[in-house]
Amino acid sequence: MKISIIKERLEGERRVILTPEQTGELVSKGFEVFVENGAGDGCGFDNIQYKKEGAVCCSTDETWNASDYIFKYKAPMESEYKYFRKGLTICALFHAEGNERLVKEMECKEVSAFTYEFLRTDDGIFPLALSGGEIAGKSAVIHGAYLLQNQFGGKGKILAGIHGAEKTTVGVIGYGNVGSAAIKLASDMGARVIVFGRNIAKLKKVSLSFDADIQFLESTVKNYEKYLPQIDLLIGAILISTYDTPPLLTEELIGLMQKGSVVVDVTCGYGSGYMPTIKHTTTLNHPSYIDNGIVYCKIDNLPSAFPLTTVEAYSKNAFPYIAKMIQEFKDGELTSMTKSCQILDRGKIVHEIIRQHMRFYDKDRI
Repeated sequence: MKISIIKERLEGERRVILTPEQTGELVSKGFEVFVENGAGDGCGFDNIQYKKEGAVCCSTDETWNASDYIFKYKAPMESEYKYFRKGLTICALFHAEGNERLVKEMECKEVSAFTYEFLRTDDGIFPLALSGGEIAGKSAVIHGAYLLQNQFGGKGKILAGIHGAEKTTVGVIGYGNVGSAAIKLASDMGARVIVFGRNIAKLKKVSLSFDADIQFLESTVKNYEKYLPQIDLLIGAILISTYDTPPLLTEELIGLMQKGSVVVDVTCGYGSGYMPTIKHTTTLNHPSYIDNGIVYCKIDNLPSAFPLTTVEAYSKNAFPYIAKMIQEFKDGELTSMTKSCQILDRGKIVHEIIRQHMRFYDKDRI
């Protein structure tokens, strides 16, 4: 069986889905692996390392056409749609519910697609979201601490605890993989941390894993009205925010924050969602903008700022699952775990979340 590893082309994206060592493991099991030239350059893995492990390094066209099984880190770019064809299977972090054009192209070309973020074990765990979530949460704190500097429009408060100075207050909305990582790092750095969440029972359970000084509060208008004026850095870390997600932090509520406060939203989202005051996404090269005195940062691919760490952590965690998927593709029998992350089967949408969003885009869909 042949598989292909494709180089990422998204601006600022330097990651690669498999390391040379992992590629070698697949080769040792009898798989033929094609790697696009320069796919690992952003992480310090050159063609020579992949070749030493038995992979074949070749051009973009050759890599896409050498195999019917494509493995990427992120979803294909529009410039790559020309390679879509009947019988092709693509595996990546698609976040396809926010990309109507991509889904329609895969439908039209009868492509099968599997997205890592939906992969769920039989006990309900999403293992391929763990590493990325931790890095995203900690990156949010790092970016927020940086943007609090006065020269970037921030208040000029340092996130680290300083003797004699009032603690910087960090608010975190959400307590999943991303939120928990942000909570821990902000607390470890010496900040005062306030956590907001909707499920009181889960909030109480999560609170047992953290320092007693961290406040855990219900996500209500009353609590936001009370605490937003005190918060210097607000991190949005709910699981997902879509077109039909009701506004949580309205313009009136955000207006309660002091000038120079920073808002970092790391939630995967589409449309105005729960934080409608954020007008547009930002990038690693241009991470923030100021609106009504508030510094906003919403970078969709925060972990890509640290490609080597991300690839080392993600690939180590993800490789056993990816290797299992590849073996199942070869055997022609998919387990329930692999099926859980399939979003298209030969051009037909098979995942309800994707169907739901496509209905939003196209009112004529049944």
